[in-house]
This record gives sequence, structure tokens and C-alpha cells, in this order.
Amino acid sequence: PLYTHYLTPQDYGIIGYLDVYLTLMTTILMLGFYGAQTRLYYDCKENDNKVGELLFSLNVFLFLLVLTICSILSLFGKPLFSKLINSREIVFSSFVILIIWTAFFQIFNQMVVSFYMAAKEYKTTACMQLLLFLISTLLIIYFVVIQDQGALGKFKGAFFAQCLFFGVFYLNYIRKFYFHFSICQVKKALSFGLPIVVHLICSTSLLLIDRLILARFVSLSELGIYTLGYQIGLGMSVLVASINKAWTPNYYDLMNQKNMDHGYQI
Repeated sequence: PLYTHYLTPQDYGIIGYLDVYLTLMTTILMLGFYGAQTRLYYDCKENDNKVGELLFSLNVFLFLLVLTICSILSLFGKPLFSKLINSREIVFSSFVILIIWTAFFQIFNQMVVSFYMAAKEYKTTACMQLLLFLISTLLIIYFVVIQDQGALGKFKGAFFAQCLFFGVFYLNYIRKFYFHFSICQVKKALSFGLPIVVHLICSTSLLLIDRLILARFVSLSELGIYTLGYQIGLGMSVLVASINKAWTPNYYDLMNQKNMDHGYQI
């Protein structure tokens, strides 16, 4: 109700439209490493140095790659995005730059969250996610309500929330690193993660392609009304995603157990 009071339908249209690009960027640039980190963690969880080597190798490779791509897109990506985003209201130097660097920090924050989920530290994970939600909400309210910056305020709030989360929790995550780079671990992560990227791009496109299509045929205000209705209907997906995220670490853990109950095998 607060957002619908201070945001116009056009603001909602901009948010819904750019959220598609933010989600796709995060999905592609992540390379499926959050899933690979969870899977490979159970191969070496009994050895802290091996775990630290895994975390260090994946994060160094990902950091160099994502930093390079985000920098190139920020400096030279305007012609590309001008072809993809056909709207005068969406300015590259403000909206798109925020999207690019929000994706950057979101990728590494997801690595942090997925690690604690893999370690089955569910209370820590829940607290981190709740804190991120509260910080993000408060910052968005500040920029949207107090600063009256509309859709731009929403993306500013999300960006600074990701930065703060990164500054607090990623630095603690670094303490678990063992500073030895293993190309073998990176190869394993790529072999596991890249097929996941293809799957996620397809599933994400299936969910979000409607907004890209609508943006070609209707105004941003009409797209905003559609986006609002779509967000209201996402309640069920929260429950489904929560069950899936809680089950995944347990599944990988069971896969690596040497003592299996063969009575359950088909």
C-alpha cells in the first residue's frame, strides 16, 4: 500500500521491466556457481582447508570475470542497452548503471547465503535474509517516500542494501577462505554450473518474457499495473522456493554419505 501510494503506474512499469534484466544478468553472470558451491562443499566439508580452497577459487574466478564484464557494460554498454530498452524514461546513466552494479553485489551476496545454507546454518541464513529485507525496505522507503525519486529510488535502495550486506557479511565469509587457487575446483564448478545456467535462463525467461513482450505493445503505465498484479500473485512461489532451498543441501549431503540404506534403492 505504501508503494502504490508513492509510485505511479509508470514507475511500476519501469521497475517490472528492469527487474527482468537484473534477474537475467544475475543468472548469467553467476555461472551457476552458487549451486556448484553447495554441491562441491559436501565433497570436502570434513577438511576446512579444502573448503577454504574451494571458496577462494570460486570467488576469485567469479570476481575477476564479473568485475570485468560489469565494467565493460558500464563504460561501453549504452549502445547495446539502447537497442534492448526502447524507452526515453529509462536513462542508461542512472537506471541501467544501477542495475549492472546491483547484479554485481547480488551475485556475491548469493554466494554467501548459499554457503551458509550448504553448511545447514539455517538460523544464520534466515537472519541474513531478514536483515537484507529490512535494510532494503527502509532504504527504498527513504528514496521513494522522503526523497520522492520514484522508480529510481527503488533501484537506489536495492543497490545500497546489497552494498551494505556485502560489506558486513561477505567480509566475514572471506575469513573462511584458504588462499590457494585451484583450477581443478573451478573446472568442476563450471562443469556443474554452466548446465544450470541454461536451465535457469530458460525457466527465468518463461516467467519474465511476458513483460518484455508487453513493453513492446503497451505503455509503461499499463505494464506497471500488470507488474503489480504479478507481484501479488507471487505469494505461493515463496513457499515453494523455501521448501526447495531447505531440501537441496540435505539432498547433496545424502548423496555423499558412504553408508546408504540400500533398501531405498530401486
